[in-house]
Amino acid sequence: MRQEIVYSKTKLNILVLILFLSTLRSSVFWPLYVNTDALFSAAWIEISAWILLTVFIIRALKKEDSLQEFVALWRKEIFLLVFLSFSILSLFWSISFSASLYRISILLMSTIAGAYIGYLYGSERLLNILFWFGAIIVILSFEFSLVLPEFSVMSGWPYNGAWRGMFWHRNHLGAIIALFNLVFIIRLLKSLQGGSSLLGLDVFFYIISLVLIYFAKSAAGYILTIVLNLSVLTLILWLRYVSRIKSVHYFAFLGIAILGVILVLSNLEFILGIFNRTPNLTGRIPMWDILLKNVVYYNPWVGYGFGAIWTFESFRIGMQHAVGWSFPVLIGDNGFMDILLHVGLIGLILFLAIWVKMWVISIRNILSRHEIQEIFPLVFMIFTLLANITFSLFLETESFVWLTMIAVLFALKKSQSRVA
Repeated sequence: MRQEIVYSKTKLNILVLILFLSTLRSSVFWPLYVNTDALFSAAWIEISAWILLTVFIIRALKKEDSLQEFVALWRKEIFLLVFLSFSILSLFWSISFSASLYRISILLMSTIAGAYIGYLYGSERLLNILFWFGAIIVILSFEFSLVLPEFSVMSGWPYNGAWRGMFWHRNHLGAIIALFNLVFIIRLLKSLQGGSSLLGLDVFFYIISLVLIYFAKSAAGYILTIVLNLSVLTLILWLRYVSRIKSVHYFAFLGIAILGVILVLSNLEFILGIFNRTPNLTGRIPMWDILLKNVVYYNPWVGYGFGAIWTFESFRIGMQHAVGWSFPVLIGDNGFMDILLHVGLIGLILFLAIWVKMWVISIRNILSRHEIQEIFPLVFMIFTLLANITFSLFLETESFVWLTMIAVLFALKKSQSRVA
């Protein structure tokens, strides 16, 4: 009995450390670009914590006699293993060896941590973990914005008092809280269906997350929240009437969806104007054009080394002058663009192989398991697409979204392997 209590505490401590480290780099109190040249800098202290966490994970798996099964699941993820291997190889051509070593270390160990969470907890418990973690993030972001506005409220043009909460930027807050809002609404709908005693808590955090997104003044956060909520409601209706839906209904829905996309694209200026944005995505499209023609063009296949290029202040200032922005350019503002910069077309193709596989297994999952909580993997993939169009959430300034994607992957793969 005592051993079980100790082991439960160990698992909880590991989980807390994983969630803390995965959001540390995106916090307002952590430098966006840490010094990786000094041995005892914050970067390598962070890596030491990741190494310690990885040791704890391996020991916990051994103690539960699960390490062999965990490794067996890893062996089946060929695309993931090849992508990780190629990212490691980028050390040999990186324009900053220390920066790439730092970022690759986080990539590897956050991947192991995400796989551990997915393997150990499964889909349903993963959703509960995200709920409670999201609740903590929402509360902390509110407190920081109200109590420490000098740190957590962005002043001056174009931010004009936008909240960033515990994150380094308002767009980061808007995107991450939109993700947690997705978790809250799925839990809320599940509670309504099952008469959960936590319904009041689900409603509270759903509403309070909407308030936080509003004060972030992030157009991406607004659009993400609207699209993710509509996606959930659409899938809920599908779950309810799936037995009555015929092929003709799917074709009709597809036609309506295509028509909707055409209408949106043809009225893009008006729609973006509602959110005070322009069709060039506030200068992002011209910036991507410059990156493709003047940066990617000279090293298209293998990139400049994983996580290296944006660490150079001279490059960031040069990009600011090139695009004519009055504020610094810090990242590529597109998750796929930054992967392309780091590991080139080869690395991007390997990454997309993992990403497309996630779409496939998420769709298969909801087709085979008609339960409300099984909506999350598919709508999460919609989030990874939309959130990374105008912001970089694939390991650029944090590892939480990547870690969650890996956790979902291993949770679904474990579930499918046991059913098989």
